[in-house]
Amino acid sequence: MVRFVEEKDRDEEPIRRGILIHRSVVGCVSYTLILVYDDRGIKMQTSKRGFTLIELLVVIGIIALLISLLLPAVQQAREASRRIQCRHNLKEIGLAMHNYHNVHNAFPPGRMSPSMIWTPGVGYTGCWVGFVSPLVHILPMIGQGNVYARIDHEETRIRNASPLCTNNNFVRFISLPAFQCPSDPAHQSGVNTNSYRMNWGVIGAGGRNTDDMFGQADPYFSTYSELMDGGSGGAFTDNGSLSFAAFSDGTSNTLFYSERILGNLDSSSTGTPFDGNYLHRLAGAKIVDKDKINTIPIDNAFIVTACAAASAAVDTGTAGSWRTDFGNTNDGEEPAWFFGSGGHGAFNTLTPPNATTYDCGAGSIPDSPNEPFTVAARSYHTGSVLAVLADGSVKGVSDSIDLSVWQAASTRAGGEGLGDW
Repeated sequence: MVRFVEEKDRDEEPIRRGILIHRSVVGCVSYTLILVYDDRGIKMQTSKRGFTLIELLVVIGIIALLISLLLPAVQQAREASRRIQCRHNLKEIGLAMHNYHNVHNAFPPGRMSPSMIWTPGVGYTGCWVGFVSPLVHILPMIGQGNVYARIDHEETRIRNASPLCTNNNFVRFISLPAFQCPSDPAHQSGVNTNSYRMNWGVIGAGGRNTDDMFGQADPYFSTYSELMDGGSGGAFTDNGSLSFAAFSDGTSNTLFYSERILGNLDSSSTGTPFDGNYLHRLAGAKIVDKDKINTIPIDNAFIVTACAAASAAVDTGTAGSWRTDFGNTNDGEEPAWFFGSGGHGAFNTLTPPNATTYDCGAGSIPDSPNEPFTVAARSYHTGSVLAVLADGSVKGVSDSIDLSVWQAASTRAGGEGLGDW
């Protein structure tokens, strides 16, 4: 394109000037060449203009591609950081347990059987002492002595329904990062939650209560005691404490604490469950026949099979009743890091890490020798869980570990030879 302009210089003589405009595209960029000339010479100027629509779309596509390549790497880096923090938390729990042992010549009791009072036709009454998790005992060792000092140790039951037991109600709203793995997105500020569970061993029963609900001698008590005190027992015992001497398998071969993920349902909610939930009833009925656990050895296979069948039934539409680790549900009776029951404070090794079935068992909280349960160690770490061993070291354990090895690692005195596992 050529344009001519006639102007006058200072001496009023006409000057002819021409402008030649030429546009071209090189690669993805458009260029404009401007030639300005007059009677006295030629001057060349080149200018570059903005992107076309096609060019803009190409740039956006490149940016999107880079983001798609970088985002997984960023997510992996974040999860690696969360995993490191989770490992650190377990390490601190292990060290705190050892410090407790240094002071008391024993580890904390795994679970304190409650001083229940049974009233015929009424049920359990009173604000008992008991159900206290080992994590409560190590609070002063992890910098939470102020929380420990506030606890009324003479009335540890927490309940916001009749009978009211509210002396320790504040515990329901204490969230401690030391007990929360940051990989679990369900943790909430101001809610008592817990990512870490004590090793209960290869035992599918909930606790060492001496009396059943009718005040009679519990026929399951002796069976459970033999298991807990024998080769099936884990790193903690019930109504008592263990010292290093009890770990005849070796502290480096015995699981101490491992991980749990939080469930999303409790007894009053509905929705799509995931593996962190504890299924305690199916269509209103108990899932596991308690008579199957009054044997030596305990019929763990029956418990696992019953829970697998119940899981399949729930997945196909049968209504289930659930419990979670959130301490502000179920009348506040089960604050997660405070409460020491099989369903809330422990894991057992009836199933492998990150089992594909729901945890399940008794029709209520598994806290008695006639209440069966299975609770797997679980985490959001891909393909594994973390565990602190009784010697204080932290180990990653693959989901694909042989079940017999996993169970051998959960017993403190089973006599198994693990080797390098």
